[in-house]
Amino acid sequence: MIALKIGRHYKGAFKLTKQGQSLIGKPGQIFGIATSFYLFEIDHMRFSQINTEPVRGNWNIFLNVLNVEAENGAIGADIRRVLFGEAASSANVYMMNYFYVQVLRPLCWTGLLHQQHGTDRFSLEDEKFTKTSLWEAALQLGTDAMIRQSA
Repeated sequence: MIALKIGRHYKGAFKLTKQGQSLIGKPGQIFGIATSFYLFEIDHMRFSQINTEPVRGNWNIFLNVLNVEAENGAIGADIRRVLFGEAASSANVYMMNYFYVQVLRPLCWTGLLHQQHGTDRFSLEDEKFTKTSLWEAALQLGTDAMIRQSA
């Protein structure tokens, strides 16, 4: 809240700024501000237990691919194939791990994606990712029309 400038410390207490006070009773706006900041401004690589490299691509690509792939649920292996190639090479598996830390996990933590664990809990290839109803309410993407046409 401090980084978003909607709150600050004042004389040993936490106080809302004028901007923060203007958001009282507006959960949709708070969600939009906090989620955008969390997804696009936070360095998610620093939360990894392994030394990760930045994932290739950008949020526009990732969100639009996930919009199509996770419509009815997609397993990690399918997402990896679409984004990083067919071969299950060690480089692609590592890239999937980086993608999970930097994109999929933050989307799950914000409530936009649901993660269902597969049979091998330590393999992202078996995990199933499905869009939540919040995804539809919060995001407007270029691939939305494509999904409506296929339905």
